[in-house]
Amino acid sequence: MALTKSEIESSSDVKIETISVPEWGGHVCVRTFTSDDGDEYESGIVNLQKTGEGLPKKIRALIVSIASCDESGNRLFSSDDIDMLASRAFGPMKRISDAAIKLNGLDASEDDIEKK
Repeated sequence: MALTKSEIESSSDVKIETISVPEWGGHVCVRTFTSDDGDEYESGIVNLQKTGEGLPKKIRALIVSIASCDESGNRLFSSDDIDMLASRAFGPMKRISDAAIKLNGLDASEDDIEKK
């Protein structure tokens, strides 16, 4: 049976995970992207891409800026915070971005996606 508009609107489809960041003295929550967040991520990739080869510069900072949230799922950062986040230590940023990548399925290949 097809979902109704009301059922879609009332569904809770945002997932939040807590990532330990002892270097910063606590934890950071990351969440699944909304559709708008996904668009921001994709346009951010294009904007950060410099050479057309490999990962764009500041990709981790972009992902962390979009996925980091408070315990209610409200974003902590905006695109204005990417440079600040890019200056943070690699270890915590990698841990947070890896969790966000996994949570959002950004690590899946096109073949994996087609099989689902």
